Amino acid sequence: MAKAKTKLLIGIDIGSSTIRALAAFSVGDYSLPVPQMSLELPTEGVDKGRIIDTTEVASVISKLVQSIEEELDEKAKHIVVTIAPAGLQSMQLSGFTRTTRGDAIVTSIDIEQAIKDGATHLPDQKNRAVLHEIPLKYKLDGVEASLPVLGLRANKIEIRTLYISAQKQLLNTVKATLVEAGIKVDDIVAGPLAESVPLLTKKERKAGVLLANIGAGATSLVVYENNIPQLVSSIALGGNDITKDIAIGLKIPLEDAEEIKCGTSTLPHSKRRVEEIVEARIADICEKINKELETIHRRELLPSGVVVTGKGALIPKIEYIMRNELKLPIKTGSNTIVEFTHGNISDESYARCFGSLFFIKDSSESEIFFEVFTTLFTKAKRYLSRFLP
Repeated sequence: MAKAKTKLLIGIDIGSSTIRALAAFSVGDYSLPVPQMSLELPTEGVDKGRIIDTTEVASVISKLVQSIEEELDEKAKHIVVTIAPAGLQSMQLSGFTRTTRGDAIVTSIDIEQAIKDGATHLPDQKNRAVLHEIPLKYKLDGVEASLPVLGLRANKIEIRTLYISAQKQLLNTVKATLVEAGIKVDDIVAGPLAESVPLLTKKERKAGVLLANIGAGATSLVVYENNIPQLVSSIALGGNDITKDIAIGLKIPLEDAEEIKCGTSTLPHSKRRVEEIVEARIADICEKINKELETIHRRELLPSGVVVTGKGALIPKIEYIMRNELKLPIKTGSNTIVEFTHGNISDESYARCFGSLFFIKDSSESEIFFEVFTTLFTKAKRYLSRFLP
């Protein structure tokens, strides 16, 4: 029996202050990627998830990939990049089509056509590009159907789909940066979706949960219910905004303000004043989160509450502030990634890098990572359920 070939996979996360990369080996058709090493480098070429200096970011990405390949003495087989820029949006829309076969059996072509029809109703199509299409509900001849629907009979199929999009200009900049870096990638993935793979449990995704990543430049959101994403978005407020507010309010350098924000400073300062500043900005973030939840009618209605990650989760008393503003259970941090990776990863900041590996497309093999959250969702769900906690 031939030995299964080992493949080097690399997930890259383009953050607002740091670019991270994680390398993993995949062996055979059904193996969970095994993390091998992780690296990160600071960058000033990204602002609120948007690349503003392609040369700098390209140089950082190139260094990360080169360092990994040299250290592991192997060329990367697949590379995936995650982004979470301010302005990342999702929208639920329905599309229709009639089955193409004479015997009215639903095929993958029919499903794709119905999803494509729904996309025609997306606003601002000239300026936005769809990253992911996630089927939410199916109706066959007007009757709601359970998954899977392939092989069932119907004259008309309706699919309600979650379309996740980003600005075309931003995506074009990302692609140009990767070209400049000399890196060929398999896909560009929405960061919130990628990190939700190792950070949320089945129980949380089933009951209803919000994963909120308060990053340096933006706060990204993903909401699950019934184990399917219902909303993905990103808002233009993050930890850097809190740091700037403290710096202005206390008339101190940004470096000192950052330490005070994280509760690690030994400088004398008014704790009450700092709490007022932090609470006001967190309240602003929560207000925007509530507006996002209102779009899917889930404000104050998520049984598993909110899982807060990112550097913002380290802010003292953030659980109390967010619980008061969102009226939901709040949990900062998650041990799920440790269980998910069998102890190979303990740092949540690499969740996007690792989660992105489940979006890798490999048409020559078993498609274990193929179409995790796209048109063949039910097929991928069977594969992914073998590994998710």
